[in-house]
Amino acid sequence: MNPVLGLSCDLAERETPTSLASRLAIRNNSGGAIGFCLDMGLKWNALIRGEASEIARLAELSGAHASTLQRFACRVVTGGRVRIGRETLVRGSIIRTCPRACPYCLRGSIAENGFSGAFCRADWQLVSNRTCELHHTPLLSLPSEQHANGNYDFAEVVRKHWLQITNISNTATDRAPSDLEHYLRKRLSGKRGETLIDRLSLQVVCKASETLGARVEFGPDIRFSDLSESQLHVAGGTGFKVLQGSADRVRGVLLDLKAEFAGRFAYYNRDLGIFYVWLNSHARSSRGAKALADLVREHIVENYPLEPGVKILGRRIDNPRCFSLTRSRRSLGVRREKFARLIASTTATSDDEADQPANLTLQQMEALQEKTNDMMTIVEASCTLACRYEQVVRFIRAGLLVQRKDRTAVPYLSRIEVEALIAPVRNLKTARPGPKLSPLASVYKATRASVHEIFHCFLEGRLTSARRDPTKTGIEALLLEPEEVMRCLATPSAGDPPMAHVAQQLRLDTRTIRYLEKRGELRIYTARHPYMRGRRSFVGAVELQRFQKEFITVGELSAILGIPSGPLAVKLDAKGLRPRKVPKRVRRIYRRADIEQAFNLDLQRTSRTNLE
Repeated sequence: MNPVLGLSCDLAERETPTSLASRLAIRNNSGGAIGFCLDMGLKWNALIRGEASEIARLAELSGAHASTLQRFACRVVTGGRVRIGRETLVRGSIIRTCPRACPYCLRGSIAENGFSGAFCRADWQLVSNRTCELHHTPLLSLPSEQHANGNYDFAEVVRKHWLQITNISNTATDRAPSDLEHYLRKRLSGKRGETLIDRLSLQVVCKASETLGARVEFGPDIRFSDLSESQLHVAGGTGFKVLQGSADRVRGVLLDLKAEFAGRFAYYNRDLGIFYVWLNSHARSSRGAKALADLVREHIVENYPLEPGVKILGRRIDNPRCFSLTRSRRSLGVRREKFARLIASTTATSDDEADQPANLTLQQMEALQEKTNDMMTIVEASCTLACRYEQVVRFIRAGLLVQRKDRTAVPYLSRIEVEALIAPVRNLKTARPGPKLSPLASVYKATRASVHEIFHCFLEGRLTSARRDPTKTGIEALLLEPEEVMRCLATPSAGDPPMAHVAQQLRLDTRTIRYLEKRGELRIYTARHPYMRGRRSFVGAVELQRFQKEFITVGELSAILGIPSGPLAVKLDAKGLRPRKVPKRVRRIYRRADIEQAFNLDLQRTSRTNLE
């Protein structure tokens, strides 16, 4: 585009319209931007406000492209906000009345074009942009003018303070731009992605990066007003590295901040420090902070005990998901000692108070509630089953109930298992006691069988005539036919001798017989005596005959030969006859064929023989 003015200036990268107008004023020797605008029929205040019509007229005068000049114009919108391109900023994130610049950029441009080369980039006005991307030096803040409108006449301000700028440029320190500053320039150029940080407004990105980075770098007690420019530069870079990652990355850093404080008490405002103070004050007023506020709120709700109804970042929390130990214990209604054992069994920690977690999550609380509801003592189980304490113990010994122990060896029963034990009785058809149907207590006396044995037959479905008395509860409501119970009770098979008789016949003690059962050489089972009605242990006759056919005990041989077991064992060892290899305290057992062959005896017929 051909300029109207005879003396014009080339538009610098990311230059603002007011900066171009100020340079044109010096180029045309107009005595300042305000006077230049009056001469050219431009409205200086309209350029400051970023009105498109005035910027278009300025572009026509200078020969610059209107779209390029419009892109980095600061347009004032409602509520004291400013828009640069697609980005909206508030007063705290952009500073226009205190000019800032890179001394090296100015020195190079002025050396080439004079003071008409003193340009101002749009990104220099961002508070969080503190470093020049080209020369890696901190931006220099220039003194403000007496009248606010004079601060926008950038080239004139530079000319006034050129000596100071020159002196500072000779002593400026080297400082690399942070990732935050690179990102701000990218956003101003219109580049935006779909990550978490791209969903935040630009001023939220600036303040969130600086406050979160300050909390990470300088601790929970730092205040924003105490931070220097160099500290804010470091904090912005640190915070941006966290926020530019995924949501899980941010959650991980927040958990690390929480982990800095060891102890049983957790406070989110203490752990998050300056970051939470800032976010809490802007979460309700800034829509651009919604994604970040939702993420931090979710972290607080998940990891900190809250009271119902408390407001976190502008939202009321009616259903907390984390609970303090005191509130959890009161909610469960258990004593402190039992609560410590429950936590130890649920969270895999010791029951020492020092090792207990600071709080409980919703999942842990639900697990505790479920376990508390399921645990019951034998006394409580006796009330549910409507029987005596001793009867519950017999149910446990018979294997109908399982007694468990927590990590401190305190026994308990499962309520689910107790309810399952009594459920078949509750599902029976109702009836009244009569000549055929008798209560369980009467059947117990008539059959002389134990209650748990009768109840086991009922659970196996062998008592088809069982009914329920509607006037009673628990096992007391069970009605049975005594004759059917007698038929169902286990009786020994014909010919199977009692274990006591076998021990006397084989001259063995109980330990040795149980050893033979463990090896599968004898079969032992429990049944009810057909006459005495008491439970006895019986030995299978077939297995007993098979054992006697192959083996003989030292006791049996002692009875046949009339020699005490001790001297007889010595004589057998002297003959080179070795017994079977058995554990200690188990009686000697020999192979019958070895004994008969060694002494040329038929042990089935011989009753006495002397070993000379």
